[in-house]
Amino acid sequence: VPHSQFVFIKTPKTWYEAQSYCREKCFDLATINSMTEMKTVLELVKNQNYDAAWIGLWKGGAATWHWSLADEDFYKEGERNYFISTMAPSDVNCGGYYQGKLASYYCADQYIVNSQSMGWTTARDYCRTYYTDLASLRNNAENQMIQNVSGQMTVWLGLFRDKWEWSDQTYSSMRYWKSDISVFSTTNVDFSLSIFVILYEFSPTGLWVQSSCDLHYKYVLFKTPKTWYQAQSYCRQNCVDLAVIRYLDEMKIINGLANGEQVWLGLFNDGWVSSDNTYTSFRDWPPEQKFWSDNFGECGAVKNESGRWGSLPCSEAHPFVCKCSEQSS
Repeated sequence: VPHSQFVFIKTPKTWYEAQSYCREKCFDLATINSMTEMKTVLELVKNQNYDAAWIGLWKGGAATWHWSLADEDFYKEGERNYFISTMAPSDVNCGGYYQGKLASYYCADQYIVNSQSMGWTTARDYCRTYYTDLASLRNNAENQMIQNVSGQMTVWLGLFRDKWEWSDQTYSSMRYWKSDISVFSTTNVDFSLSIFVILYEFSPTGLWVQSSCDLHYKYVLFKTPKTWYQAQSYCRQNCVDLAVIRYLDEMKIINGLANGEQVWLGLFNDGWVSSDNTYTSFRDWPPEQKFWSDNFGECGAVKNESGRWGSLPCSEAHPFVCKCSEQSS
């Protein structure tokens, strides 16, 4: 695919399957180089009836320092790494500036941005909302400028460290995480990344979330009320089964589909097991819900606008969420 040309493929696939398909049919999974390209992708998917789409970012090996402002035209040759090379080795993952030098700090530390103290992620989002991004340090002139402005204060710069790499092996420091996702994650789970697009809002944000690379099911909300058993039969006949939730990100997707309604999940009270007989220990009960109940004949549902779970009599009729494979109609 020519640079910056994106194509949306509707058939659900795992990240690895999507990567192979794109390499065979096009060039590779999409690399996003700037907020301009991010807006192009959002425009491409905004009217599609899907909750998320893979892009080509995956968890790589060694952690690398990057500038938050990703636009490649902003940097002349050598400027992107001109000052990064002066940083001392560190185990923390966000970068600031103090008395003429770059330094690494914990991302939750509070330092100055526009005369306010805030953490690095909050500072980045603030600058992206009201300006362009946190400042990059490209040359001696900018170094002197930032030194003059900051004086004796420690200030955040747009410097961060992570292990994410792009599938096509090109370089882009573009990141567009949801605000509750850490800059650097130490998880050993094999993660790639999905664009999380809230399709039921008029202005989808497209903020990114992490998801297991083997996730290839889509979730579909059926609004015709059915009992839990009827919903289970319908999902098994037309899709795979009632929705089973393994990760918090899947819970967020289903909360979005439910949009405040009570909907059935594939959970029923027999010591609480899942309808599709796979194992998941994920639970999202409200605080007042007991971990164990002797009320057999109850089934699990997303109950209210908070998105927390609850148990309801399986014979009640409610909308329901199915887990559908790529072969499902």
